[in-house]
Amino acid sequence: MPGKRSLIVGIQADETRRYIVPLFQRPYVWAEEDHWEPLWQDILRKSSDALAGEIGRPHFLGAVVLNQLHTQALQISASEIIDGQQRLCTLQLFLAAFRDVVRSSSQPRLLTQLEHLTKNETLSDDSTEDYKVWPTHADQQVFTEVMSLESLQDLEERFPRKANGNAKQRPRIVEGYLFFHDRITEYCTNEEGNIAVERLLSLLTALQHLLQLVVIDLEHSDDPQIIFETLNARGVPLLPSDLIRNFVLQQARDRGESMEHLYESWWQDFDTKPAEDAKGEDDYFWKRLQRQGRLNRPRLDLFFHHFIQFQRQRDTNITQLFQEFRDWWERGSYPRVEEGLREIRQYAGAFERFLVPTGNDRTSVFLRRLLILDTSTLYPLLLKILGPDCRGMSDELVEGILVDLESYIIRRMICRLPAKNYNNFFTSLLQEVNRKGVSRGVVRERLLSSVEDTGRWPDNHEFEKAWVDNQVYGWIRRDRASMVLEAIESALYTSLQEKSGIDQPVTIEHIMPREWLQHWPLPAEPNAVVDQTGETVEARRNRLIHTFGNLTLLTQPLNSSVSNGPYEQKRRKIMQESTLRLNGYLHDHERWDEDAILHRGRHLFRNASALWPHPGFPNVSP
Repeated sequence: MPGKRSLIVGIQADETRRYIVPLFQRPYVWAEEDHWEPLWQDILRKSSDALAGEIGRPHFLGAVVLNQLHTQALQISASEIIDGQQRLCTLQLFLAAFRDVVRSSSQPRLLTQLEHLTKNETLSDDSTEDYKVWPTHADQQVFTEVMSLESLQDLEERFPRKANGNAKQRPRIVEGYLFFHDRITEYCTNEEGNIAVERLLSLLTALQHLLQLVVIDLEHSDDPQIIFETLNARGVPLLPSDLIRNFVLQQARDRGESMEHLYESWWQDFDTKPAEDAKGEDDYFWKRLQRQGRLNRPRLDLFFHHFIQFQRQRDTNITQLFQEFRDWWERGSYPRVEEGLREIRQYAGAFERFLVPTGNDRTSVFLRRLLILDTSTLYPLLLKILGPDCRGMSDELVEGILVDLESYIIRRMICRLPAKNYNNFFTSLLQEVNRKGVSRGVVRERLLSSVEDTGRWPDNHEFEKAWVDNQVYGWIRRDRASMVLEAIESALYTSLQEKSGIDQPVTIEHIMPREWLQHWPLPAEPNAVVDQTGETVEARRNRLIHTFGNLTLLTQPLNSSVSNGPYEQKRRKIMQESTLRLNGYLHDHERWDEDAILHRGRHLFRNASALWPHPGFPNVSP
């Protein structure tokens, strides 16, 4: 490690200095189990040693890497925290909590010492110089309130534990302060319920003499960004999107552009935008975990992963996301960093809609279905079709392309064709539309180009056979099968009917139940062979009951009430209680057997083939 090292034993009360977290670093992330509690145990152990008069070796809290900043005449000396911001912020929270416990104990000299540890004496008009540690932009408001409110009561009034009768998550910085305030109060309160002065003094002794940090001051020739990335494995690992932010804003500083302006204009939203159904003050949209395949990843990481694939028009490994981004950026054509950030924000706006589609237009319906299908390999292509590049395209053209893409994916899913080649397939489609232009003809040409199982678009003959004969329940994820049935339910309304839609949770129900033995007799001996395939009567039934022809949608209470009863009873109950047109089919069918299942399967297929058409066949009216 470059730079000059110095060993700091304890926390020096007489040092007037600022430690500034660079704007591009992530917000405060430490938490109780992994960070606050272990730190408290370290402090508690050394305080107990001091209380017992056993002054041993100081305890090592870790290292801090600093980069000296240039300051003006009246400004306080300042250093940029390259590594260790979480640790230094946490120590300030501890000291603020300690200070406020002491404030209630009538120990003015001890309070003065702790105030020197949490506040600078300054001649500057800049109030931010009062704070020894100045956090990154997203944390500054909360941090200043915690450090200045001066009492537990004031803090709890400002950040109540409950809101509107519901538990409310507080910011991490507030929770950290409260954690240490509780622990210090508990440790320093004697059996009579009073604050024990000797314990307060033992805590101060531990802080000043028995805890140590190694401080590494970088020299002029050291590269702070390289060192920052090297140290990333320590503490809470940085996300790829954190590294991207750091890199881009560092680039801005190197080019003489204002980091503060760029952060506030183009990046701050990534750090502070509340989630769509935020459950607390630090529940942020872009930090939310989103499922992609078998893993959950932060939304912002997913955006950059798909954005880089869109930009580079090739598949990329998300585990190498930062390296891929840096390579793309360094080969880019942005004269100014602001131009690159502006473009990133434009595409991020499109990507937000992919994650939380609203409305009932065809694009929003497609995006909601795509989330259920979990086919995120389409996102780079969609950044092209639905992003700023194609903002002037007609709704008719966009919707036509999306219908074809949805048809391609759903037909392949129902025909049990593999999705393992989708990355390569949709990347080649992106390359095609970039080369030839965005049109339905170009997209269709590529979708129709393959005859192999890994890429073909099933025609109506293959689609109908799979729809009518293939088991769906147990083979396709239930939410996907339900989505298909809900799509057909919506399509069953004509232009003369009101579409109320499905506005409550529904579940898949087998019309002929899986437990059919008691009330649903077989038409022949179980082992009798049905046809030349050798399938028996019982095997045929056990297959057909899981096909679309035997599946419908019901609310959970209605589903439970009809259960495995005989058809007459089940049909009557569904007719009385269900308002779905999907179930209106039963009105004209007093008998339910294998032939009825096949007949309904073909009936539903006519709707499915119209919803998800294939260009080789005319649409069939429902």
